[in-house]
Amino acid sequence: MRKCLGAVWVTPLVLVLLAVPAASAREEGGNPCVANDSKAGLTAIAETNPPSPFMHETLWSGVITRWKVSVAPGHGPLAQQLGIFEQTFVEGETRYRKVAESATETVVAGANEFTTRIPLAGEGHHYLGLTGPVETLLCAGLDQAISGSVLGDFSVGAVRSVEDVVDVGTPVTAISEPDWDRDGFGDETQDGCAGSAAIQSGCPTVTPSAAAKVEPGAIVVSVRTDSEGLVKVAGQTSWRLPPEAKKVAKASKRAERRFVVPLRATEEKAVPPGYATVFRVPLPKSVKRRLRGMKPSRSLNATISATATDLAYRETSASLTVKLRGRKPSRRKS
Repeated sequence: MRKCLGAVWVTPLVLVLLAVPAASAREEGGNPCVANDSKAGLTAIAETNPPSPFMHETLWSGVITRWKVSVAPGHGPLAQQLGIFEQTFVEGETRYRKVAESATETVVAGANEFTTRIPLAGEGHHYLGLTGPVETLLCAGLDQAISGSVLGDFSVGAVRSVEDVVDVGTPVTAISEPDWDRDGFGDETQDGCAGSAAIQSGCPTVTPSAAAKVEPGAIVVSVRTDSEGLVKVAGQTSWRLPPEAKKVAKASKRAERRFVVPLRATEEKAVPPGYATVFRVPLPKSVKRRLRGMKPSRSLNATISATATDLAYRETSASLTVKLRGRKPSRRKS
């Protein structure tokens, strides 16, 4: 039986920490039975996992960060090693390939838990096994349990046939954590910066700096950062409303008798550290009309913020003020 399973430089920086809870996607698989027997010279592979109706016998993906073995009184200490296996088919026969293993640990009576780091490649079933240089722990007399048994050495990369042993459990479970950046470290306990494969310590806070110049139809903002971050650029400009004004354009709003116009760059961009990235902030039609009615000696002040989000979802903003000078043509003297 088998299972197939116009530039003004920045004002002081403002750091905002965003509390973004991350949903846990860790898995626990294997057989939580309590070892009550041991045999020499074999590798045991868990193919079913009674008595647990809730835990799956295999793991799918991520990084194995912990493994556990429970042992009945009077058994141990014994050196044991976790093995990870995949099913394969050779000439119509189901076989197992050993794809990874943990360090060898000493298991004693009671609950045992060990840390490890085993990245799981692919998205298929990964079966858990147990072996020992002297003897391998087993759960004997476990109703409905099936373990695959392989005699002799079973090295990583080898493909072996197994003998199915009924009513014998393989007493090992393991926990795998997600690995979103695919750096081979579990995101919950081993990777301090799950947004970057290059960093496992804490994610660096990104610090932006910005400068700007004014073109006929837009404000062009140049942003630099000291570490990787996603940057958005936005701001506003405004002017005082005349006393007789009654209507305000939908894109704006009244605020203390002022006409306020939002400004926003055409897109957000990922800014690599040390490089200047250009953002174009178009001037709305209402601003262009206002500037055409103002003499060059007068101006509107536009406040612009470059907000960078780092790999830990923290935001840091750099603000600047840009003068938009009037563009009313001068009258020629005859």
